[in-house]
Amino acid sequence: MTDKIMQDNFLYLQEWKKYNPGFQDTLFIEENYLICKNENESNVNKVDISHFYLPDLLYNSLLRESLTDDTLRPQDLFEIIRLYVETEEMNQKEQKKISKYPKIKNILLQKDEKEKIFLLIIDEFDKKYRYDTENPQKVLQLFGLLKAKNPDVTLEEFGKELQNVK
Repeated sequence: MTDKIMQDNFLYLQEWKKYNPGFQDTLFIEENYLICKNENESNVNKVDISHFYLPDLLYNSLLRESLTDDTLRPQDLFEIIRLYVETEEMNQKEQKKISKYPKIKNILLQKDEKEKIFLLIIDEFDKKYRYDTENPQKVLQLFGLLKAKNPDVTLEEFGKELQNVK
């Protein structure tokens, strides 16, 4: 999949260079990186674009128009792409964290077949967890306090608070 993305990225950058000659000697793709040579400096900036599809930039109409005229400097385009890439990386990290530590949707007081009381914790994915405690009311109260501070309490946060109470 990365090869296809990079192949398309290369083709689109080549096409954009035709419309904006300022990109010609400044923006390059080498391996998985978009490289930008700075105007008055000998150093270069680079960003990994192997998971970023450059044609997605065309959904932004202002940016699309700027790609075909001389108003967009190559350094500006590079920075826009870098920000897109970094934003996507942050979103992916957040999604990993959410899937690893989902938010608690509900906590219910339940009895098992032996009439033992326990707490049933249900996360945002409807996965259920059993929590045995001698003092379920105290745990429910703690959850209520956490929920009052932040409506999106994760299993991780709740677990840390439970450990602090003990």
